[in-house]
Amino acid sequence: MIATLSCRHCGREQPASANFCAGCGLEFRSTRFGEEAPPPVPSWERRAGLQGRSAIRVVMALLIALAVSIPFAVFSPDTVATWLFIDAMIAGVVIACVVLERGALGPLLKASGGFWLLLAVPAAYVMQGLGWLWMKVLDRSDQILEAEPSEAWLPVWMLLLSIVVVPALFEELAFRGIFLRSARLFLRPLPAHLLTAAAFALIHFQPMVLPFHFAMGLALGGLRAGSGSLWPPILLHAANNALAAGLLPGSPFAP
Repeated sequence: MIATLSCRHCGREQPASANFCAGCGLEFRSTRFGEEAPPPVPSWERRAGLQGRSAIRVVMALLIALAVSIPFAVFSPDTVATWLFIDAMIAGVVIACVVLERGALGPLLKASGGFWLLLAVPAAYVMQGLGWLWMKVLDRSDQILEAEPSEAWLPVWMLLLSIVVVPALFEELAFRGIFLRSARLFLRPLPAHLLTAAAFALIHFQPMVLPFHFAMGLALGGLRAGSGSLWPPILLHAANNALAAGLLPGSPFAP
């Protein structure tokens, strides 16, 4: 029978002769005769390489889905069909990643979030106010803003699906679920949240409003950390997008 030992970091059983944990990358230092065994020393490079794969997988999958959807967005004459295709691509790649990480994401989806849910919608109004102020700053600094094409002519169900439901649900599963969890395995909480917010902002490909998306990522991460659940950030994300689409009272874009 092969002798084993338990990793002090993740609890995974390892052969007694192992130099590092195959699960989390923690190094086991050897001891001299008569010395007390020192605590295992984490190797940042190994832990980032092993535990960061989930985060890298999510970002790469989303980038590939967006790249594949570009030709359809450019050449397809049916805009509604194009939006549905893009939504399906994003949902598909995120679901594939979630299936691989279902064991770790289960507790985050079972927890309700408690009173943090009550903060989600008011926080969306606050974030929209900050976004409005940022746009005013850009106007005062004489920077030219290129207006995005309006989606107001789309059916309401299409707006709800493509702007509210799909981004809120699947982006939160991807970033505050898989990416943040993966980052926290090899980074301290604050750097992990900063890295997740930065990835969230960059994936939107909107340089002019990148600071707003970064701040939004921090707010979403704060709800996720405070509640221990993905539902408060999902609700905040959905409410923010609904305001941006003019689908909630008080939106500056409401008819």
